[in-house]
Amino acid sequence: MTLDVKHDNAAASDDPLNADGIGPREVLVVSHGTVDGAIRARDIGAIEREVQAAYPGWSVRRAFTSQPIINRIRAREGQEIDNVGQALQRAADNGVESLVIVPTLLVRGSEYERLAKAADECRGGMSITIAGLLLNGAESDLRAVAEAVSSDAARDAGYDGVATAREDGCAIVLVGHGSACEAGSTYSQMQAQLREGGYGNVFVGTIEGEPADTSCEAVTRGIVSEGFVKALLRPLMIVAGAHACKDMAGGAPDSWKSRLEAAGIATSAQLKGLGEVAAVRRLFVRRVAEAMPANAGEKDL
Repeated sequence: MTLDVKHDNAAASDDPLNADGIGPREVLVVSHGTVDGAIRARDIGAIEREVQAAYPGWSVRRAFTSQPIINRIRAREGQEIDNVGQALQRAADNGVESLVIVPTLLVRGSEYERLAKAADECRGGMSITIAGLLLNGAESDLRAVAEAVSSDAARDAGYDGVATAREDGCAIVLVGHGSACEAGSTYSQMQAQLREGGYGNVFVGTIEGEPADTSCEAVTRGIVSEGFVKALLRPLMIVAGAHACKDMAGGAPDSWKSRLEAAGIATSAQLKGLGEVAAVRRLFVRRVAEAMPANAGEKDL
């Protein structure tokens, strides 16, 4: 059974979604961003396309929160991607009347706060609503995301499901970026929801920030103490970018994969972002539906 899922690094066509002619109704999908064009198209682009398919009467546009990533894309590819300020100004210049902002940011950290501040400063005559975050703290939502990702990981590894992986002595480790702010506790809450839901072989970890119980050391101790002999690493991130490729799955001694292997656990990694998981994309569409004004014209969700 092959547990590793590798990306095809071939160049892919990525639409920056920065055209004018927006019309009166816009959905702005706001992501941190990634410099890899293939990953942008496959992960971020997949979410944008799913939203557009659900709301054909609305114009879907893109913004990235990371200016360094935007600058690198411009230098490498000559492609222009709007930052949040530019996207909001584009909406105003195009006469958008109703704007729904959909953050693909997972938790309410500093990037979200800057986004919310920019939206507040730009309201004027435009109606602006920010859709709820994917990991918004609600117990049912945290469990839904974790179940969707862990089940997809198990299937990609050749198991019938999470329970079958457990029978094979395999732990599934969902690795998020983490946050130094209070929102970091969301990952601990997700772990608690998985335990309550009977997902005893699914662990939630974070690369950076708090809390300590999601550190690599803590997750490794848990895997060893519960008798699992295999581990399958899966990013709990919108894109499987640098953090996933290096910090989670890289060959350096301090990567999660190397540290788990040093503890005697046979470890594999799947480089697949949340944007590639159909069930997660549907959850984003539901966030849009919750933020939409009445009679927005969405398809049945």
